[in-house]
Amino acid sequence: MNRFLYTAKDRSGQDVSGILVAQSEELAVAQLQDAGHFVTTITQQAQTPPRVVKPSALERAFRGVNSGDLAIMFRELATMIGAGMTLVRALDVLEQNTSKPYLRQVLRDVQRGVEQGHPLSQQMRRHGDVFPEIASATVEAAERSGRLDEMFKMLARYMEYEHALRQTIRRETFYPKIVAVVIVLVLLILVGLSVWRAGGSWLLATITLLAEVVAVIALLWLVVWILRSSPYARQVWDTVKLALPVVGKTVGRLVMSRFTRALAAMYEAGLSLPEGVRLSARACGNHHIANSLQACTFRMQHGMKLSEALAATGVVPNTVLQMVVTGEESGQLGTTLSKVADYYEDEAKTAIHAMCVSILPIAVVILGVVVLIIAITFYAGYFTSMLPVG
Repeated sequence: MNRFLYTAKDRSGQDVSGILVAQSEELAVAQLQDAGHFVTTITQQAQTPPRVVKPSALERAFRGVNSGDLAIMFRELATMIGAGMTLVRALDVLEQNTSKPYLRQVLRDVQRGVEQGHPLSQQMRRHGDVFPEIASATVEAAERSGRLDEMFKMLARYMEYEHALRQTIRRETFYPKIVAVVIVLVLLILVGLSVWRAGGSWLLATITLLAEVVAVIALLWLVVWILRSSPYARQVWDTVKLALPVVGKTVGRLVMSRFTRALAAMYEAGLSLPEGVRLSARACGNHHIANSLQACTFRMQHGMKLSEALAATGVVPNTVLQMVVTGEESGQLGTTLSKVADYYEDEAKTAIHAMCVSILPIAVVILGVVVLIIAITFYAGYFTSMLPVG
């Protein structure tokens, strides 16, 4: 939308002026003429996009905006827009009601941009750290079709599914993570005791232990930074995850669940299938599979069916392919994709639970072996020191 500064004369011959928001100068003139104005001058105002909110390092680390927060936000937007509230007013209400400081700051910035005539989807793309691309693309499709409240409801459902899946992963992997941390700490303590036994003081042993902890944290931070900043490293890591004996199948089910869920949402939003596949591939959570799925876009643009394009990638399970064929033949592709997503989500949850149940006793055994080694090492050194020298 563009903003036009105009001067005109009304029906009584009085001079009037103001600012009008319209898609083109012709439409702006037509609106003024429909209102009974005779346009004398009209000029388009130069628009500069609103300043993007730059979060501080602390906000980036602890912003706390997750898929659950977005689900609530889109659900409330759908309710308010469906009740006839303007988008600007609805965003203002959301800003006042949210408890997340960074989200409040982002909503304030988005509301100002929309108030100035910029599309909501454009403002969401400017805050890609909060709004995923799948959400901004869905809103853009809704802006073209006029089904904004329906698309907000659909986005809320999608975010609710995503949030529930993430919560399941966190809950099932909580105890294995705790055991892994305990094993690392015990190993670090073992090194500290070795320093003490070698004749060092408790102070030296404590400093050694703290230095080890800091080194481990720094190493983990470096690994995470490399995986996030390097597409090649992320590609290699995602490929390795799929090749692992037990973890690989679980990751594959999670990826297919996210891909089919996102594709169903894109299809229901009215996006073309090539565009829907492109966005859904980015939302699947695995760069290796996403790069393979991106090739579907080119094939479908040249007349290939979705099922054929997916089969050509070699990364989509046969179950998904057969369900997609059924959806294409029945004309209910969106419903079929949602059912596939439900199936793989249930399979992924079951696989995660089984994997964690099997990993936990193994981790406990490893921890027991480490503790046994510590005890043997400590008492062996103790009794050796008591033996007479010579």
